Order: sequence, then C-alpha cells, then structure tokens
Amino acid sequence: MLAALDTPLPDALCDPLALRVEGWLHGAPDHPKISAVEIHAAGQLVGSTRALAVRPDVNAGLTLPADTRTGFQIDAHISAAIFDAPLTLTLHALLTDGTRTA
Repeated sequence: MLAALDTPLPDALCDPLALRVEGWLHGAPDHPKISAVEIHAAGQLVGSTRALAVRPDVNAGLTLPADTRTGFQIDAHISAAIFDAPLTLTLHALLTDGTRTA
C-alpha cells in the first residue's frame, strides 16, 4: 500500500480531542477492496472514514486513472492522549474481507 499523511505535519502541535487527519492511499491490486480508512494511535482506533475522494495530484503522480479515489479526511478523537506528549499515528485500510493493511 502506498500512502501519505498531508496533515498533521510531523512535529505539529495538535489538539488530540479534535484532530483533522488528511492524506491519501492506494492499495495497488487491493484498492477496489478498500471499505474504510482508519487512523490508529497507541494501538487504538481513533477515527475512520468510508469516503474516499479523487486526488488529481496523486493520480497523476502514480499514473492512475483520473477518477481513482485515493484521498481521505478523518476527524480523529484521541481521548487517552497525554497533552504535550508525542503521538504516533498509523494508517490502515480496512478491506471488504475484514483484513487490515499494515
């Protein structure tokens, strides 16, 4: 899976209770099987979406068909976060068969 987070930027100071996560992913041969995009922090699911949007910049860069939906936007809520402490976000795609990408 190819993916990138556009926001938040690395080392950005963010509110963990209202965290906007934006980016893109492409699951190569499994892309049509993506049913949701998930954001995890400290091993916990903190946000997800089933809506993917067309990202012309990504599609051009990866030479994908123009209508391929690769972009996502998730409003995450990390209630167990410690304020002013670093937090690592991980991105997973949930596939239609129930498996998650690493």
